[in-house]
Amino acid sequence: MDHPGFFKLFHGLKGLERLRIKISPDNKHYEKMILWARIGAHDLPISLKYLKLECGLPIYQLKRFLDPRNNKVTPHLSTLIINDLNFDYSHMEVISDFVKKRGILKVLGIGGPTKFSWRTLREFKTLREKYRVHIIPKDDLDQW
Repeated sequence: MDHPGFFKLFHGLKGLERLRIKISPDNKHYEKMILWARIGAHDLPISLKYLKLECGLPIYQLKRFLDPRNNKVTPHLSTLIINDLNFDYSHMEVISDFVKKRGILKVLGIGGPTKFSWRTLREFKTLREKYRVHIIPKDDLDQW
């Protein structure tokens, strides 16, 4: 996974609009495979509108994906779906920051834990009411 060609892959997909990345934690090389997330937002095609991550992401990796500082090189994501059993409020803070600074996310789906914390639920409400983000019900994530 450290091969430079892996990172160049995304640069060659200039018209890519939808991307789903799934890494099963059952894979014996899961820890090595998750290193793909060293790829930051600047590595993804700017044409990307839909991103579905079905893997565990440490906070620092999620921040790299959703880095809102340079909107000239980061994708114009309108749909973000994260299905991660280890999702917690710190992940939600990164997503909320992205929504508030970029203002382009229209659809958000979060899977993983059986129950969300009250702080995460409060963030969902803020994103829905103030930023007009559609929150996909957990039971409907597979349809997206």
